[in-house]
Amino acid sequence: MIRYISRMPDRAWEDAAPRTVALLGSTGSIGTSALKIIEAHPGLFRVAALAGARNVRLLAEQA
Repeated sequence: MIRYISRMPDRAWEDAAPRTVALLGSTGSIGTSALKIIEAHPGLFRVAALAGARNVRLLAEQA
């Protein structure tokens, strides 16, 4: 049996305007995974800002 902490979002969420995302730590493992999800769902998300600490080359590629 699966139990959720909160209720599942309704389908109207998908029909809403794209969510604007500011991604801090975009060059890390979680940040790159988040960008893959955002890229897979272009109608749901819009990236407004990226930030990274040391991997300037990857940050430039992401931008």
